[in-house]
Amino acid sequence: MASDSATENGLKAVETLRAFLTKMQLNPQEEAFPQGKAFTVELEGPTEECVTQIMVEKERFIAHFNFKGIVPEELRMKVSEFITRANYGLIIGNFELNIGTGKLRYKSSIDFSSAELAEPLIRNAMLSSMDNIEVFAGALGDLLDGDMEPEEAYQAARDNLASTPRNDFD
Repeated sequence: MASDSATENGLKAVETLRAFLTKMQLNPQEEAFPQGKAFTVELEGPTEECVTQIMVEKERFIAHFNFKGIVPEELRMKVSEFITRANYGLIIGNFELNIGTGKLRYKSSIDFSSAELAEPLIRNAMLSSMDNIEVFAGALGDLLDGDMEPEEAYQAARDNLASTPRNDFD
């Protein structure tokens, strides 16, 4: 069971997230779920929506950037290889593929236990995610179109990494 201070901090985070998304004119659609609140915003680009969540008692912020459509079953293993290569060395967030459904997304999260979830932290987590998506989206599209194999697509995306901070030591 969560403490009263954790619940209070989580509820404050909900208000901060709601205010941030509204201030950014993202027209958030709010929905309650058993552990907290979710806010869905529509986006343009390779990801069609972002679903942000606050898990109130656990004091967690999660942002899922959902790609358009689903990955066809015959390409899921190739996309899995590509995102495994892409995820290696990412500092914030990661790509995820549901092998069963083909749903592809990028996830970023923050554990704000016993700390205030301030707007700059939300903004930075979301912008970092969007930066990483931008680096890999073109090569991912080429892979999905059948124009490249996973390693080739990854190498093409690496050319875009010069301005993206990474923890890549090889």
